[in-house]
Amino acid sequence: MEDLSTPITVNVAARPDALHILRVVAASAAALLQLPFDAVDEVRIAVDEAGVLLLASSPDADALQLEITTSDGSLLITIGTDAPTADWPRPVDRESWSWTVIQGLTLDPRFVSGDDGRPAIRFRTRPPVKTP
Repeated sequence: MEDLSTPITVNVAARPDALHILRVVAASAAALLQLPFDAVDEVRIAVDEAGVLLLASSPDADALQLEITTSDGSLLITIGTDAPTADWPRPVDRESWSWTVIQGLTLDPRFVSGDDGRPAIRFRTRPPVKTP
């Protein structure tokens, strides 16, 4: 499979015990894209770390949203909250272990904000290795 026919969007409660749902959905999408097992695990870890970072920076959030699309043979993943945050990203977010992990496991990771100030993290997975 080289691409998802429609984007995948999942909303969960903004609680640490709901992050496993986002991890499973992201890992399933990576497996559908036929990423190798280690790349599927990297996606799962990056999604978890992004969720942890967003929960810490948005204590007033009620929901986390995961959106997954495909582009150029890789997954484009965006995770955000429903609570506007004035100071995003905070300096501590840029220096956090979670951000270091995300940067190490993904391509082009970024802190992004919606028009209404809702914080999000966006990154791309490594594309699958083509076999002859």
